[in-house]
Amino acid sequence: MLIRQRSTLWTLASSMLAMFAACADSGSVDGRIAAKSEQCEATYNVVGSRPVQLLNQQYSGIPGQMFTVVRSSRDWASIWLKICRMCAEPPPGDVDFNRDMLIVGALGEHSGAYMSSVDGVKLVGGQLEIVILEYVAGPQCLITTANMQPVSVARVPKSICPPRFRPVAEEHNCQV
Repeated sequence: MLIRQRSTLWTLASSMLAMFAACADSGSVDGRIAAKSEQCEATYNVVGSRPVQLLNQQYSGIPGQMFTVVRSSRDWASIWLKICRMCAEPPPGDVDFNRDMLIVGALGEHSGAYMSSVDGVKLVGGQLEIVILEYVAGPQCLITTANMQPVSVARVPKSICPPRFRPVAEEHNCQV
């Protein structure tokens, strides 16, 4: 019994050493990250272009916060069902997913006046920084007590770069 356990442990240890050696031979993690970052930067050549807003809706049906990039028509159809649970209308915009992708920013359920907007996309350190503006009613604004689920969808040029979402709150000051 003891010999069998030692044999099993030796086999496991040998397998792990072989796996670590294979990983070391394939290049360092930092090297792979740098290569992916360079590949990302080379494919995203539309720096500073403004997102094309396809949808800004206050009542989305998405109760929680959701920030995502949509790169296929199948994923878009699935997300559209979440956004528009009770409507029969088709998704907005004609999207060519070979050329473009969609940014979806849902803020979750809030009471009062809230809106969202995909404000900008730029390349930062090998990632796409996606700014989602959250428009909040200021203290002098008249607001409703209805619950809202604001969502914004925008079209941007397609990229393989990983996204990093940055929500930014902006207060709207109403003049009474």
